Order: sequence, then C-alpha cells, then structure tokens
Amino acid sequence: MAGLLGPALVASPAGTTSLLGRPARRFALSLDRARFAPGPSHLSAEPPPGGPDAPTQARLAFLDGREPIDASGELILDAATGSPLHARISALLGVKGDPEARVRVDVEGGLTALGGAVPPVEPPRKALPDERKPRGVARALEQAGLRKGKGVEVSPPEPPEDEGDGEGD
Repeated sequence: MAGLLGPALVASPAGTTSLLGRPARRFALSLDRARFAPGPSHLSAEPPPGGPDAPTQARLAFLDGREPIDASGELILDAATGSPLHARISALLGVKGDPEARVRVDVEGGLTALGGAVPPVEPPRKALPDERKPRGVARALEQAGLRKGKGVEVSPPEPPEDEGDGEGD
C-alpha cells in the first residue's frame, strides 16, 4: 500500500497501547492527497508489436493513472524496537480520466506471539542409524532393487525386515 500511495500516506501519532504484553505506540494512517506523486511510468518506451493486450493495458493505466481517493488505518509499533506489531489499512483508488474505475484495497496483518523459548528439535523416534541411510541417488536405486549395468535390470524390491522397535523383543 505504501508503494501505491507513496508520500500521500501519512502516519500521525495516536497515543500508546500495549500489544502482546509489550508497550507500543499507535499511529493513525490517513491520506494527504496534495502529497501524492505517481512516480515513474510503468509503460515501456518500446511497446511490443501490436501493443499490450487489453488486461495489460488496464493494469498499466491503473498503475500510471492511479489517484488515491481515500485511505485510513492504524499502525502499531513496538515502543522499544520500532518493529511493527500490527497494521491495518484500507484505501480507495481511482484512475485519472475514468470516474467509473475504482478499486478498494484492504490489508491487515500482525504478529500473534513474541519471544519465548524455542523448544529443542527432537530426532524421530525410529530413525535409522546413519549406515543404513542411502548415500546418494545411485545407492538409493540399488537399495530399491534397481541396478545399473550393461542392460537395465529391474528386480522387485525386497520387503523391509521387521527390526521391531526395541521394546519387548
């Protein structure tokens, strides 16, 4: 959204709050249409032969001729680090020269948890010892019963041996 609205998107301090157990600063997002600058054109200097197709023309007309009509939202930043904890913005954009063309974009995102201990990674319960693991594609194919030789020899794979789980054997 910041890329579409550019400097016309204004963040104004709106007090403090607490989010996820951390002190945070709240900002109100709004639109200052006088500050809007569309930026460089997305149209290529050399269009393809026959010009762009209709959907591409519409997309480029929107990107190059967009005019923000309204925007509002909220941004909550961690007071200690400035990291965004939550953001919500809604914007209405039009296209210059086409009063019927309108698009409303609503974006919301935020963190659901912070910090905390990361549990250790546990190995799988029945992991094979390293010497039993295939050491590459060729060995994996050999263990599957597919051998490479002068002619292609395909034999059905042998059923795996039941080694048990080590309990009660």
